[in-house]
Amino acid sequence: MPAVLFNKANQGIMELRPILSNLYASNPYDTIAEFLVDATDTLILEISDEVYKLASDHYFSADFGTGSTPAFTLLDELVKYCQKPVALFGYLEYAPVNDIKDTGNGRRMHTDENSKLPFEWA
Repeated sequence: MPAVLFNKANQGIMELRPILSNLYASNPYDTIAEFLVDATDTLILEISDEVYKLASDHYFSADFGTGSTPAFTLLDELVKYCQKPVALFGYLEYAPVNDIKDTGNGRRMHTDENSKLPFEWA
């Protein structure tokens, strides 16, 4: 299983939010993590193991985000270019599962007590 390019220092949701602005900060990272793994596997098939390893090694290094050299700046961009499709395609699979819940009363849309569905707005 490849290392996912999110959740460094346990800040997964905060790393996802710039890409997925509709994702609440209160969502637990663990609920979307498995979908990010699947999206990462798909990305690796497209860009190769070698390119992904380069991005992954840099992401987990102390040099990520420092921009201390032009090479590190390019590697930071590579990580961002890898993170975006993983986040988007992972969320595409995550959203339908998160929005509809299987309960003892059948499948139901999941809403909290403070929100209304569009057909309830009237």
